Amino acid sequence: MTGSGVLSPAAEIAGKRLLVQLNIYGTHAEVSRNAQTEIESSAASFALMPGDSLFGLDYPIWEKHIGQTVDVLELQAVARAARLRGQRALIPWISVDGGDWRTEPPIPNLPHPDSDFAFNSGRRAVACSREHLVHQCLEAPETLAVRTPESGGWVLPEDVGFLVDALRKKTLESTESQTRVAGGLLAVLSAVAWFSGAEARSGWVVLCALAAAWLAVAMYQAGEAERHAGTGYAAAREQHRHAVWLEGRPALLTWALISLLTLVMVGQIYSDSDPIQIAGLVKPLVIEGEVWRLLTGALLHGGLLHLGLNVLAIWSLAPLVEAHSGRPALPILFVASALGGSATSLWLLPETPSVGASGGILGIVGHLFVLGYRRRQSLPQGFVGRMGVGILATGVFGVVGYALVDNAMHAGGLLTGMLLAGVLPLDAEAKEGHDWRILNTLGDVAIATLVLAGAGVMIALLGV
Repeated sequence: MTGSGVLSPAAEIAGKRLLVQLNIYGTHAEVSRNAQTEIESSAASFALMPGDSLFGLDYPIWEKHIGQTVDVLELQAVARAARLRGQRALIPWISVDGGDWRTEPPIPNLPHPDSDFAFNSGRRAVACSREHLVHQCLEAPETLAVRTPESGGWVLPEDVGFLVDALRKKTLESTESQTRVAGGLLAVLSAVAWFSGAEARSGWVVLCALAAAWLAVAMYQAGEAERHAGTGYAAAREQHRHAVWLEGRPALLTWALISLLTLVMVGQIYSDSDPIQIAGLVKPLVIEGEVWRLLTGALLHGGLLHLGLNVLAIWSLAPLVEAHSGRPALPILFVASALGGSATSLWLLPETPSVGASGGILGIVGHLFVLGYRRRQSLPQGFVGRMGVGILATGVFGVVGYALVDNAMHAGGLLTGMLLAGVLPLDAEAKEGHDWRILNTLGDVAIATLVLAGAGVMIALLGV
């Protein structure tokens, strides 16, 4: 915090009440005593009494910093640290410029209802009782904001003490239930696969691999829920805010990539020829000179289930790349990682044909894992862990279904994405300078490459 002189007229203090106003300018705020009943939309006003805390800072500290400028992001960090120490640190929603997930309110301009308790429904504020508010948060996870007499405004459910207790119980029950179901399903599928005939066994093995991956994720989520319970739900709150912020951002290239893969699958369904022989990663043909198969093989899939799983992964992960590494990074990552995965598969499994976008997807996961580590101070708690469990689940899937899974492609794509995380610009908001001009150019080249590859595959499949 740095002094900037008195920025507003001296104002009254009613008894020992301290009226603190934060006038927001970019990512900084001016602190002043304020007695006005109406304030500008760019400001937030808080009434503190001795013993009160705001952003994890107690009353005497705020009194000391009247007439100074503070960094809103620094306040967020102070509050998060206070929560990790087990303290209740209210972090009000303060809108700042720049679109940062830590400070941008997910639901701006919600009205104030004539009720002590309320929750949001879309863009509407719904008045309710305390009991109804608890029920709403437990049964409707889309609830983004709540209001109570103690909150002083709209906050996330994880900011309210009595809601945290209810959410903790619900989350623990849910994760424990998922772990039991996934474990039981894996046991049943394993038994069926063991006693099934040779012709049907491969299909059951794939289902076993999926159940094993689900069990790994469920066990991680159960452990994470326990950790959240021990840290006052600080991590859960950050993840909630980040998820809401992410949903409000456009993910144009994510949907374009999903559309391309879906369109190619339609071509596969209506093709009279064998798609793998036409454009798959048939290694002997690559060695003979058909190197374009290193990329076109990533656009094909072995069936609707294969496509569905990969589309789900892209839908979950690709928007993170667009938001945190910049939109051009997504096509670059996918193309480079698909090529890296295919090249690794060609090297380690030179006789086995392969199809699927898994190399490109694992590249995205690897990139986000390294990005999360390098930017751990500006990403929600648990970000690296969630990427790590994704890698672990993929590894479990590959081990259980090793006879049907191209683990070499997965490993090659993963390593390519990790390496690119050390090269691509980290600040998605900068969009300036020589590095960003190069990134934009490479992004355009990658998009054009995908479009041409997709068009070529469709022409070959349909015999146009």
